[in-house]
Amino acid sequence: MKNWVDDYLIDWHSGRELKIYRDFEVISFIGIHNGWFYTVGRLLDINLHDIITYKTATEILNELIKLIPKDEDIYITSTPIEQDLHDTHFYKLNLPLRIDYAIQVGLGVARSVTNYKEYCLYPIAEDLPEGSIDKKSVELLRLKLYAQLIKGKEHLDTSLQKLWRKDKRRLKQLLFADIDKVEQTFDAWFLTS
Repeated sequence: MKNWVDDYLIDWHSGRELKIYRDFEVISFIGIHNGWFYTVGRLLDINLHDIITYKTATEILNELIKLIPKDEDIYITSTPIEQDLHDTHFYKLNLPLRIDYAIQVGLGVARSVTNYKEYCLYPIAEDLPEGSIDKKSVELLRLKLYAQLIKGKEHLDTSLQKLWRKDKRRLKQLLFADIDKVEQTFDAWFLTS
C-alpha cells in the first residue's frame, strides 16, 4: 500500500529558488463571505478548472470578480502566500489537480509561468494553530489530507484514519476552507469504516 506522501511526491522546491511572476503565479482563489473562507467553486457555484486554462492569474481573478452576484458581499482573493518565500516549499505530486481540495486542506496552487500545465502545491500562509506540531510536519499532514481527498474512501490512509479518530480537533485546525464540508467527508470515511 502506498504511504500517501513519498509515493506521490515527484519533486519539491524551496521558495528561495523561485520568484513570483517570474517563475510561477498563484492560481488558487478563495472567497470570503460573512467572515468565513470558502473555495470560489463552492461560493460561486463554478468549476474553477474551466476558468484557469490558458489564462493568467490576473485574468482569472478578473473573471471571478465578474461572477460575484451584485447583491452579495463577497471578497475574492488569491490564496495567501508568504511574502518572503525563503521558508516556503512547493510540492509537485503525481496526483490529479483539484484546486478546491488543496485549498480546503490549507494548500495553495502555483502554476509555472512558462508551462501552464505544470502545477505545485504550497502551504497557505497563516499562523499555525496553537500547540501544533512544527511547520514541516503540518505541511506533510496537509499533503496527506489532500491525497486522501483525491484517492477517496476506496483507498483509505489507515494512519490518517487513526489520527483523525484520535485527535480530530487538531487535524480540523489544519483545514482552511469549506471546513464543515471536509469534516463531514472525513467523518463519513474515517469514523464509519
